[in-house]
Amino acid sequence: PAEKAIQRVMYWTQDWGETKRIAFRKAELFYESFQTHNHSVEASTRGWLQRLNDSAIPVCLCSEMDRGSVESVLRAAGVEGLYSDLISAEDDCDTRTQMYLGAASKLQRPPYKCVVFDSDPEGISAARDIDAQCVAVLGSFAAWEMQSADMTIRSMD
Repeated sequence: PAEKAIQRVMYWTQDWGETKRIAFRKAELFYESFQTHNHSVEASTRGWLQRLNDSAIPVCLCSEMDRGSVESVLRAAGVEGLYSDLISAEDDCDTRTQMYLGAASKLQRPPYKCVVFDSDPEGISAARDIDAQCVAVLGSFAAWEMQSADMTIRSMD
């Protein structure tokens, strides 16, 4: 979370009130920027989600953003309703590991029966921590940084 980065990584302040103020301001700026972005999903990704939905394979989307913002983006991207459940900021998860465990719980599946798709080494490590299968989606990180994933793909296409 932002609070941890503010206090333990960047050492901007140790005052909790100031830490919360900075984190809240960061969230406000991100939200403003996020609202003006043109959110879209590749047709092949939309089709993949649709096939999962048609086959009754549950999908839980995990995000650190608030539920309202996530649902707004999903609606704008045309994939609203193609997921079974959602983990968001309201679920109060401090780590990706907690998010993925929460997703498995919401889907009523043991973690080892879940597959996590992530584009960040932290997410791949979190999936490994809960014994979930994981697929690394290349993007900002090099393939060698995602080597602990079960599979690595260039994109969701």
